[in-house]
Amino acid sequence: MRRTNTGRTAELIVYRQNRSMIYVGGVPVTVDDSTQDDDALAVLMKHPLLVSVSHSFRAISERKFSASDESNMERSTSKAVYVFQREFATVDPSCVDLVGTDEATTCLGIVIRNRRNRMTSVAHMDSPDVVDIGLTQMLSLAVKRETDDVFDVETSTGSINPASFDKTSRCPDEIVRRIRLTASFEDPSCIGRLLKTYDTLTDQIIISPFSWTRRQISVAFMLRNLSDSEILLSCSTSPSAEGPDFVENQRRQCEFVIEHPDSRKVFPLNQPRVFERIPSGGWRRLQQ
Repeated sequence: MRRTNTGRTAELIVYRQNRSMIYVGGVPVTVDDSTQDDDALAVLMKHPLLVSVSHSFRAISERKFSASDESNMERSTSKAVYVFQREFATVDPSCVDLVGTDEATTCLGIVIRNRRNRMTSVAHMDSPDVVDIGLTQMLSLAVKRETDDVFDVETSTGSINPASFDKTSRCPDEIVRRIRLTASFEDPSCIGRLLKTYDTLTDQIIISPFSWTRRQISVAFMLRNLSDSEILLSCSTSPSAEGPDFVENQRRQCEFVIEHPDSRKVFPLNQPRVFERIPSGGWRRLQQ
């Protein structure tokens, strides 16, 4: 883990062959092989350097991103890549200015950055089940072993900032990507893996064809009839920590699935949905 803030850096390197080999700031932290994960975490949470940089990180003002002109948000004109839950993206700093993710109430944001060429990989991990293969997916392109727990990363400098995004900046194809997450839980090919959306070489967002089941359509009809509070309690692992647009996003997903019961029409000829970068930094869908 490498957390960069206010000029300070903490490095946490875990060698997975031997779980006792943990280094913080280049100094080993003694954790016995027999130590349970929760106990090891408790040791790390009390480490003075990690505590210090965590407090420093929390003190940084949150950046709010929007593609609109709302006066209280930072207009997103940079070349950015947004990472949804269970997605990952590895970017080249010559093509992308920043990578961001949010809505990580009980999830973890991970960043791996190659210090030599500044290639940066960001993942939004939502389960221990995706860690092993997920890290391999990230490292296959970033090829480095520094990791960060973050939300918004400036790729040229490695600067990390707390950040939030509205629905205009969680793009492109926000709703389809949210639905893909739900569909992936019933797709055997996605077990233990992060979802790849961003193509590093072409600087494109590519959403491969997927489908939703009759059960998922039935669930959408069921959720549609629930109250806001019932949706919050039914769909969230942390209802008290969700953003103000959580329920709205759930309803938008339900409406999309109900209006498009046949996923083949969302992916004509079984082709991916491809988005290319436009000069302003935004995205434009390529017609197949």
